[in-house]
Amino acid sequence: PATAEVEPARARLRFDTRLEHALDDVADEDELMDVVRRALEQAGPLAPTELLLVGPKGTTVGQALEVGVDGEGPGCPVTEPQDCPAMRFGRTRTYDSSRELDACSHLHDRLSGACSATCVPLRVLGESVGVLHRTGAAGELPDAFTIGRLESLASKTGTRLTLLRLTGASRASKLDVVTGALDRPSIEERIKDLARTLTPFALAQCDIDHFYDFCKTYGAEGANQAIRLVARTLTEILRPGDLIGRFGDDELLIVLPGASNGEAQRALERAREHLALTLSGSRLPPFTCSFGVVESGFGQSLDDLLVAADIAVSLAKDLGRNRVVVAGELVEDPRADESW
Repeated sequence: PATAEVEPARARLRFDTRLEHALDDVADEDELMDVVRRALEQAGPLAPTELLLVGPKGTTVGQALEVGVDGEGPGCPVTEPQDCPAMRFGRTRTYDSSRELDACSHLHDRLSGACSATCVPLRVLGESVGVLHRTGAAGELPDAFTIGRLESLASKTGTRLTLLRLTGASRASKLDVVTGALDRPSIEERIKDLARTLTPFALAQCDIDHFYDFCKTYGAEGANQAIRLVARTLTEILRPGDLIGRFGDDELLIVLPGASNGEAQRALERAREHLALTLSGSRLPPFTCSFGVVESGFGQSLDDLLVAADIAVSLAKDLGRNRVVVAGELVEDPRADESW
């Protein structure tokens, strides 16, 4: 039984790793669509699937590609982002049959007859930029393994597409070109927006442990791959509305609106564990991260919070690294019981 659970997880890691390498190499949207097409053909049993993308003005949706046994996708008629439940709510929606009472209205009365459907949104910085739409026979939804692959593909494709569009437009980017996270001015401005609207939040600083040694050993490209992987891991684990920003060479800033210290700590522990699992199936050498967490009410200004988070990160490193520390909390040193 244990082997039956481990092998799908390993296959998922292999798929994710190869997908990341393929996406890193794309230079334009045409190459990106080619990667997505090939990934869809390998994501599970071939079924009518299409990628719908939001247009440049953010008001219309159009089909970007389709795959299927006959090369055809499901042909979803949705034309506006808000008309798609998956894009509107920012989470995967599955429908066992288009005849069910709660089925998406866009599945009704299709010429092909009753069908099942899986709709996976592409999310970037809390906004939907597209959706993967897959159909099958009524009552036959993809298994959890296939849905997981579709969700991974959607997440990574959304980030890469946004970077390509920003770079191709030759305009000042609000995203860090290496990680796809917000750049430093943008993440700072988003924090100030939360403060102005009196929205409580938890803030966390993430540092890659022994980063400069990592740079010396594996070079700038290896370092870029490392911090890019951390940003992707956080995006996959955190909520759609949470914010991630590049704050320094080896630093990411994470903002979780409405979250407490405890909620932020639990989310980051999951991210830390997910990073270790992802690295176990990656060609990247292993590394870890240390996190410092602080609630918005801990200080009177952004500088106060940043200082508190930085101190918490320093404490995490003093305690052995690869851990999450909350500012102001007493932390037991795990090495305290070690004999001299």
